[in-house]
Amino acid sequence: MNSAIQCLSHVPQLTQWAKNYPSTNDRWSVTGSYTALIKAMWSGEHQSVAPRDVKLSVSRFASIFTDFGQKDAHEFMNSLLNALH
Repeated sequence: MNSAIQCLSHVPQLTQWAKNYPSTNDRWSVTGSYTALIKAMWSGEHQSVAPRDVKLSVSRFASIFTDFGQKDAHEFMNSLLNALH
């Protein structure tokens, strides 16, 4: 999951979209949690951030991620991108 998020956070157009996305209190939606994470990652205010809310919101969209078992990064990336779409 962390690898997929790091890769996606270095796609300039996607990161710019996330940083410009209106802030929302809906951290349970995939879009809300992902954009909040990207904003925190690129704000320069944190030494580290935890993608906890992204994991929880994606697990609501893709039940394969409801547990904490190991999964392939591409499975997570596909689920995240599908949910964002």
